[in-house]
Amino acid sequence: MKRSKKYLGRKVRIIQDMDGYNNNILAEINTIQDFEGFADYAKTFYGDDVEVKLIKDNLTLYKCDTRKTDKLNEQCNIRDRWAKGIFDYRDYFTKKEIEHMLKDNYFVAVQGLQEIDLADLDKLED
Repeated sequence: MKRSKKYLGRKVRIIQDMDGYNNNILAEINTIQDFEGFADYAKTFYGDDVEVKLIKDNLTLYKCDTRKTDKLNEQCNIRDRWAKGIFDYRDYFTKKEIEHMLKDNYFVAVQGLQEIDLADLDKLED
């Protein structure tokens, strides 16, 4: 039986400081990096005027390849690519986030399981 590969990670929010005005939330990201290392990375990527806040820690995350399209030929291309074992596992999501994406008609492949659907969610831990 195939098993999904899971990671322990955290959810962080990247906020741009607007000098006392309403701060701009640039992104909320799941990451497996340590918090301090990610904060340093975010400052080099977004600039020194950003603040990184820890939202949740000790999350169970799954490395995923996600795609969304309404075009039939693109759906076929995604499935053909995945059938050949070509995945782009680059994003980390919680089980609940994966469930929301599947309900929103995303194609989701989880590292270790490959393509999944709503019936496969019981193979993932919370």
